[in-house]
Formats: sequence, C-alpha cells, structure tokens
Amino acid sequence: MSLFQAREWWSTQVSEDEEFDVGCLCVANVDNEPTGANKIIMGSYQGMLRMYYPKQKEYKIEDLILESNVEAPILQIEAGRFVQGSRDTCMSLLHPMKLSVYMVSAVSSGSSVNYYSMVPAYEHKLLRPAFNMCYGSFGGVKDRDYFCIQSLDGVLSFFEQESFAFSRMISASFLVPGPICYVPKIDSFVICTNAMCIEAYRYQVLAAAADNVDQLPGEGGSGKKVQVDWSTNIGEHARSIEVVRFTRSLSASQQEILVVGEQTVFTLKDSGGIRLQKRLAEYGITASIAYKMPAESPDALANHNLILGTNTGHLLILKEMQLVWCARLQGMVPAQICVDTLGGIRGMMVLMDYKGKLQACYLGTDPPTASLVNTEMKELNYDEMEEEHQDLLRIIRQTHGDGAAEPEESLTVEAQVPQVLDLGMNEDDCDADDPVGRSDGMVMQLTVHIMVTLRGSKPVENVSITLKAPQCFHLSQSSVFIEKVDPGAPPVIVPILVRVWNKILCSGLEVMVCAAYFSMNNEPRTAATTFGLPFALVAKPIPPVKSANHKIQLDCNKQPPALQTLFAGLLNQPHVSPSLSQGMSNLLSIQYVSGTEATVLVLKSSGRFCVQATEFAALWVLTEELCQRLQDYFGPGGEGAVPEGEEPFFITFQDSLPLHDYFALIDDHFELRRHLDELRKDLADRTQQYRVIQKRLLVRFKDRNPSPLNHLDTLLNLTFEQTILLTDAIDDVEQALRTVSCHLSAATELILLLIKFRFGLDEDNFSVLRRHFSPEICDTTEQGWEEKVDTSLLHLLRTSLARSAKDRNTLPPPMKVPQDTMKLRKRITNVVDRLATGARVTDVDSGGPVVEAAEEEIMPPEESGKGSLADQVKRGQRESKGFKQRWWDYCDKYGKGFYDPHRHEQRLLEDFLSLEKTRAERGSQSSSSSRSGRSSSTRSRRNRRRHRRRRHSRRRHRRRRKRRRSRSSPSVRRKKKSSGSNSDSDSERKSSKSSEDDKDSPLEKAKAKAKAAEEALEQAQKAVKDAILEEEQRQKAQAQEEVKAVQAEVDEEVAQKMKQVEEKLLADKASRMKEAEERLDKAIAQRIKEAKSKAQKAAETKLEEGLQRIRADAAKALQDAKAKAKADHAEKVQQVEKRLSDAKARLATLKGKVARKGSESDASDAKEKGEKKGDTSESDSSSE
Repeated sequence: MSLFQAREWWSTQVSEDEEFDVGCLCVANVDNEPTGANKIIMGSYQGMLRMYYPKQKEYKIEDLILESNVEAPILQIEAGRFVQGSRDTCMSLLHPMKLSVYMVSAVSSGSSVNYYSMVPAYEHKLLRPAFNMCYGSFGGVKDRDYFCIQSLDGVLSFFEQESFAFSRMISASFLVPGPICYVPKIDSFVICTNAMCIEAYRYQVLAAAADNVDQLPGEGGSGKKVQVDWSTNIGEHARSIEVVRFTRSLSASQQEILVVGEQTVFTLKDSGGIRLQKRLAEYGITASIAYKMPAESPDALANHNLILGTNTGHLLILKEMQLVWCARLQGMVPAQICVDTLGGIRGMMVLMDYKGKLQACYLGTDPPTASLVNTEMKELNYDEMEEEHQDLLRIIRQTHGDGAAEPEESLTVEAQVPQVLDLGMNEDDCDADDPVGRSDGMVMQLTVHIMVTLRGSKPVENVSITLKAPQCFHLSQSSVFIEKVDPGAPPVIVPILVRVWNKILCSGLEVMVCAAYFSMNNEPRTAATTFGLPFALVAKPIPPVKSANHKIQLDCNKQPPALQTLFAGLLNQPHVSPSLSQGMSNLLSIQYVSGTEATVLVLKSSGRFCVQATEFAALWVLTEELCQRLQDYFGPGGEGAVPEGEEPFFITFQDSLPLHDYFALIDDHFELRRHLDELRKDLADRTQQYRVIQKRLLVRFKDRNPSPLNHLDTLLNLTFEQTILLTDAIDDVEQALRTVSCHLSAATELILLLIKFRFGLDEDNFSVLRRHFSPEICDTTEQGWEEKVDTSLLHLLRTSLARSAKDRNTLPPPMKVPQDTMKLRKRITNVVDRLATGARVTDVDSGGPVVEAAEEEIMPPEESGKGSLADQVKRGQRESKGFKQRWWDYCDKYGKGFYDPHRHEQRLLEDFLSLEKTRAERGSQSSSSSRSGRSSSTRSRRNRRRHRRRRHSRRRHRRRRKRRRSRSSPSVRRKKKSSGSNSDSDSERKSSKSSEDDKDSPLEKAKAKAKAAEEALEQAQKAVKDAILEEEQRQKAQAQEEVKAVQAEVDEEVAQKMKQVEEKLLADKASRMKEAEERLDKAIAQRIKEAKSKAQKAAETKLEEGLQRIRADAAKALQDAKAKAKADHAEKVQQVEKRLSDAKARLATLKGKVARKGSESDASDAKEKGEKKGDTSESDSSSE
C-alpha cells in the first residue's frame, strides 16, 4: 500500500499473557512535573498498571518508573482534575465494579527521583458492571472534572468527584453499549446505540428527569422523562466519537463531532446533521485518533487531522476527508493511538496493540541506501536479458494459471461399513427402556470404522472430525478430536457405533464425515467423505402385506431380476429367518424400525415395479434402495451389466406426480410451526406475567406497613402452573415437529426422484434442482423451510425457468414468514409445469421453455368399470396434452387437487369422460355441417361458372358472324340477300329458335336445382343452429345441475369437516381442561399436603419449644427452692448458735457465782444441790 514506513523511536513488549484493548492507554503528565514531561500509562485486563517515562531513543530498564497490580481488570485510564480543591492532574482507573482515583507523585531525595508512588484519593463502588466512561466540566463548572460512566445495560451514572450525583436509564430497549463523548459547547453526551444511531442527551435534561432505574414496568417517577435531543442514523456501528475542528471552513465558534464507523468516517454538526462522510470499505479500521495541527496564524484556532490504524498494519492520515499520507508499521496492528510530546519531540505517535506491544514512532522516510551505478561503460548482454525475461514470464504464467500451490500434507478420510449388523454386542450402555430399534430383543446396531491417513512429509496436529447423520440415527460420538496424525503411519481408526431410534421414520441412509485441520502454513484445510448405511439397519423383512394407502409405479427398459437377488444383503442378515426369503421372487414386504410397513412388487413381463406403503413418506427409503440396487445390478461391473452398443438401463415414471399427498405434509409441517410459535409467545407472556407478579410481591414484602396481597399468591401459583403446562406442550409440539420434518424430508426426496424419472433429467439438472428444492429441513425461530424453498424456487422461475425476459428482470420480494402454504404449492406446481414443457434448469441462455407441439384431440374409447375408466383417463393424458390439461383443471375444480384417477370415485370419472364425449361429438357435428355447407356452395359456384361460359361463347359466335359479313362484297351481299333473304331469314330464325329452345331448357333446370340446393342449405343451417342452441342449453342446464350437485356435496363435506373439527376442538379442549383440572387438583392436593406437613412440623417445633421452656422453668424453680431452703437453714442455724452462746454466757455467770460462794458452809448442800439441779435443768434446756 505504501512505500514509506513509520520510524520507530522507542518500543517495549510486556508479557504476552496479558490482554489490552481500547482505553488501556493514556499519555499525560500525571505526576504534575514542572517541566510538563508526559508519561505513558498502560493497563491490562489482568490488573497490571505500568507507567513509562521515555527520555531517549530505544528502551531502557529505567524507563519503567511504576508497576503495580491493582487486582482488578482495567477497562479505561483517564487523566484530569478529579480531586476537589486541587488543580493538579490525577489518574482515574475504571474497573468493572468500581472507579478509583489516584494521586501520582515522585518521591525524591535531593535532586534525584528515587521512585514514584500512587496514593489512592477516593473510589466509588458501582452497582452495575461498567463498559466505558467520559469526563468533563458538566453543567459549566470550572477547574474541575466530573465522571459519566456507561454500564453494560445502558445506565449512565454521574459522579461529581467524590460524591455520587444520579443515574439515568437511556432506553428500555438497550442492547449493546457503544462509545460515549461529552460535547462542552452544547453540554450534551453523544452515544452510539445498537440501532446504529448517534444520539445526543443534554446534561440538564438528564439531571432534571425522573429516576427511571430499577423501576417496574408501567411505573414512573414524578419528574420528566429522558428525552433525546437529536438522533442521526449512520447505518453502521461507531468505533469512536470525538469533538474536533476537522473541516477547515469552520468559523471560530463552530465545532464538529467526528464519528469513525466500521467502514465510514462521518463529521456531524452540533445539531446532528451530517456534514461530510467518506467511505473506506477497502480498509479494516482498528484504531483512530484526531490530533491538533499547529495554528496557521496566532489568531486562528487549531484544526485537526485524523489518523486511522488498519488491520493490515498501516497508518492513514486524513486531512479534511483526503488521504495525505500512508505509512506501514513494523509487525503490529494498533488497538489504540495517542499523539503527544515525548522526550521533547512534538507530534510523537504512541501505539499499543492487543498483545501488549508499546511503540513510539514518527512519520518519515529513509534515504536510499544503494548508490547509483554508471552503466554507460558496461556492455549489455541482450541474450541473457531476453532469457531472463522469458523465465520471469513463464513463472508469472504458471503462478496465475495454476494458482496457489497445494500443500504437501493431504489428509484422507475413509469409512469402512460392514454389511452385517452387530446384534447383541456392546449393549452395556443401552437400557431396556431406551427407544432404539430391536430385533428379537437384541439392539440393531452397526460399528463403522473411520480411517484417517496422511500423505506428505510433515505431521498434522489437532484434527477435528465431525459426523452428520439423519435424525433417525444415534451416533456414539458425533465429533472426534485427534491430537496428531503422522505421515506414512498406519491409519488412525475411530470406531463409531450407530443405532436407530424406533420413534422416528428414516429419511435417508447417507452419513457425511468432515475432517478439519490446519496445515503447516497455518492454512485451514478440510477433507470430507460420505458413506451409506446398510438398509438392514432400518428395516427388516416381514410376511407379505397387500394393503397400502399409497403406491407408485416405476418402469424400466430391462428385464428385472428377482427380488431375492436384489435384496440379498437384507435377506442374509442373521436375525432374518430363511423361510421369509423363500417365495419372494416378485414380492417383498419390509417393516421399518418405526413400525411403518412398505412393499415392493415386480412385474417381470412388463418391467414394472410397484412400491406401496401405509405412509407416503415411507415410500422414499425403499424406492431409493430399489433404484440404487437396480443401477448397481445393470451398471458396469454388475451381474446384469449392459453390453456396449445396447441401450443403457434407465428408469421412468409415467403416472402423475403425487403432489396432493406431498402438499398435505407441507401443510402439517407449517401448521406445527405456527402452533409452536403461538405456544412460545404464550410462554413469553406467562413468564413476563410471572416476573411482574414476583416484583409486586417483593415490593409488598419489603414495605414497612404490609398491605393485603389481594390473591397475588394465588395468581402466582396459577401462572406457574400455566408455565409448566406450556413448557410441556412446547416439548410435545417440538417432538411432533421433528417427526413431521423427517416425513417431509423423505417425501421431498421422493418427489425429486420422481421428477427426475418423469421428465428425464440428467445429473446436472437434478443436482441444481435439488439445491433449490432442498430436502434438508432446518427450522429456526427466524427462518423456516417453507420460506427458504419458496424463495429458491421463485429465483429458479425467474432465471433458468423464466418464460420471458420480463420475468427475468423482476426483482425478488424479501423473505418473510408466509401466512399459508398456497404460494409454495403454486411455486412447486409451476416448476413441475415448466419442466413438463421441456424447460431445464441448467439452460440459462434460453428465454423460456420450448413451445408445445400441436395438441391432438383424443377421444377415449368407452369402457366400463372404475379401473378401466382410470386407465382410460391415463391413456388420454399420455396421448394428448390438451386432454391432460383439461383433466388437471377438472381435478383442481372438483377433485380436491388429486391428479391420480385411481383416487377418485367412479362417478367423477364418468362425468369427466361424458364431458369429453360431448365435446368430441360437438366437434364432429360442426365439422360435418361445415363439409355439407362447403359441398352445396361448391355446386352452386360450378353452375354459375358454366352459365357464364355459355354466355361468353354465344357472344363470341355473334361477333365472328358480324366480322365475316363485313368482309364480303356489297353486290354479292345484296344478291344473296335479295335472292335468298327470305329463305335464309326463315331458316336462321328456325335454327336460332330451335337452338335457343335446346339451350334454355337445361339452364332453367340448373337454376331450379341451385335454388332448391340453396333452400336446403338454409334449412340445414337453421337446423344445425337450432341443434347447437338446444345442445348448448342442455349442456348448460346439465352443467348447472352438476355444479349445484358438486356444490351441495362440497358444502355438505365442508359442514361435516367443520363439525368434525369443532368436535375435535371441543374434545381437545375438554381433554386439556380435564388435564388442567387434574393437574390443578394434584397441585392443590400437593400444596395442602405440604401445608399439613409444614403445620405438623411447626406444631411439633412449638411443642418441643414449650417442653424445653417448662423444663427450664422447673429447673429454675427447683434451684430457687434449694437456695431458699439453704437460706432458711442458715438462718435457723444462726438463731440456734445465738441461743447457745446466750446459754454459755449464763453458764459462765453461774459458775462465777458458784466460785464466789465456795466459802459457804457445807450446811447449805441441800440448797446447793437444789441450785445444782436447777443449773443442770437449765443447761439441759439450753442444750435442747
């Protein structure tokens, strides 16, 4: 792209384990150094923050001045005045759930800086995960910056430095956040929505609006709503939004909003209008930055240029939408670009890629290193120059002709499929209740070996193998991972166990295998193959079954072999009894694993095969297997190979296509899709209702003064029950849709095969038709099979099968979900009609189908019986295209669209043939009357010509006589006249009279005959007209009677069907209501049971708590009683001790008295004894 490259001044590479993106780079003087030197701040999603201070060319370890792990992913780094009361520049880091502001300073000792510190100033916890942010002087404040943080769900949170201001939800339909920018001039925030629109919101409007965050649907605040100031649709998602002066013609008071999209650059006015735009579709933009240019004059304002980084590693410099410079980077794709002063150099570009490579570069050119050589003194060898020129041309031609060389490594995938089933083997992982196919209690399964080989000289690693099979098959593993495949080594064998489900009809036997890997040149490569599973895996022979609802007949031009020979692989299975194969020379009945029965019958004398089945879709697999086995038998290398020079083997289909049965399957599939969509919408409504009820219940539960629930709990339970019922119904409908999809896929394959045989399509035409009329059913919520096939067939009808140039020039309508299947049925019928007229899908140059040959009116002979009448109609279709078209029109009008005469009643066939007979008789009468008219008119013309000839002959005779008389002399004439005048005149008169009488008699007769013929002709014409009028009146009356009868029958049938549908709907409704009531009763009984169990548990809990409380009270009372008893006992002991002390004191007193009276005489012994006794009694009483 460019001859110049960006000159690298300084670069470094961090760990490759870290990730970086837009917002992880900032260049600013965050440490507020007086010299104003800028630092490079870089943060990763792993939480590593690094700060660089490059001072000279090339990186040195001293350039890394700060490295810290903040332990949270860094989404964005900004520098501004974020601390209140300070004008210093601070650094802010945006994390997913918080916003942190740091003060960065240099710690020095003396004149040198030792290290840099990062001190947290404050942080804000976020309630929602953040996406990006912007800052500015919101509302016109000065000397400080505020924050605006955009969350992932579209909520704008505003922070006025250390304090939180408010939050506003931009839109309720918000999906994906985009870039955000603050425009100071209009005090607005500009964002890009998921609808690819640039919208502006004024700060004052957001501040004055009501709080709309975390509100329930339908609830609103007391303030105003959030209103958008202006909106502009740019048609693509924006990558960045900036406020610049990009256009040179702007006035001093004007600014622009620069929007860099995915492929286009826009400049918008302040009011939202698009001023300029430039499309850069050939470049993949990865990063952008608008930088200031030096002012042209001291009074003029500086303008901006735009730098774009591309995914090819180039830098594009645009000046007013004009590319002025392009430079190539050295091994990096920029994720973010900054332009500022580094190391004293102005205009230095700082680039960062996604892997952590940081580079500072500038734009410049290198002088040429090679010196000029003087070639004048050197002799030139023109022969060598010519030879070199030819060699270069040959290399160029080989390169352009052969294209890129294929890699040496070539991976080959092959499949080894056994023809005998593995019955009763490896059934450990299969339960008895699993819905898989079984035969005599043993699982019908097959082990396929996938062999992977490598050709080349280098090994291949990380090979991923994916298998795709029809829905009726269950594979033990659908994806296989191989770590390494060596060249020349034995093949890597992967065993795949294949089983078949017994609830899904088989729609095919082909399995596709795809291996994906990367070559040594890191180029993605694939290798694919297909293989067919044996027919015995999905079907088993049964005794002959003659009853069938659907059948088709195929004709071949060779004598067919016996069915035992064709289906030998099926009859030789170990689980098939030998008695079944005996007597199966011309009849074979099989039963699919799903339970459907099918039969093939061969008529060797006529070379015709009849395939019949109980279901229409069940005809496909047996028919396809029959045709494939016939092709193998009569093909090269087969037992009945056709010798060279003879007519090759081919199969034809002579009957009309069974489109009515096919259309019925399409209707069933479409109705199930519509029913599933309705159920999903109902489920969405019920879940939304469930969430709303939950929110209202939570609001009431959180209320300090709880209000009544007003049966919200009952409504919640009913909504939950309805949700469960809807999910069950959706599961059932999805299962039914899968089953019908398999039937529709098989039926589509069958219709395509019959079209191929019916119209003799070659392989190219058949493959193109199959790609448009796809049998692969893949329905999603956005797009279904019906609309895809309808669009494809419409494209086919307007290109290859177009009737005229007008059809080719018609634009196709947009694809949308149809209301019904009428258009699709019409498209299929039109394609079949175009193919029937001779048009082919690969004949692109032709303007339309070939012109039909002249139709021959064939009058079918009269025969009796329904079978003979049906054969009569078929023979008429084969012999006359007009007859065939009239039969189709009659079937569309009276036969419900069935073209097969065997499916109609005998009365309808007789009516159609009688109409054809009447039409033929009318044609014969008109032809006979025209012949009689032509004969009579011919006779009259002949008579008139005869009369004219006679008159002309008489006139000629008269003229001759007059000429003879004039030639004779007058004398002779007079003599003769005088002598024989009388006699001559008499004779002449007599002869003329006799001749006139002779001549007048036949003329009159001819006239009379002509008049009689004319009268007869008039009478015959009148009789014919009367007969025609009478016949037309009779036919008209008969047609009116038939129409009335058919209308009555149709009305009666419609009434019966409506009645059946109503009865079915009522029965379905009753059954559903009954099921709902039963489920509701079960739910109520379960709830009552749960409530009883809860009440019983609560009662037991309360009883246990009461017992524990009583026990605790009793223990406490016992303890109190013991304490009281102890206290009483202690008090009594104290009283007794007191009394004892008193007694002892009295005793001591008495002893003292006794000692004083010891000198008394013994005479007073008696008195002493009495006193002693008294003392003793007193002591006894005191002791007691």
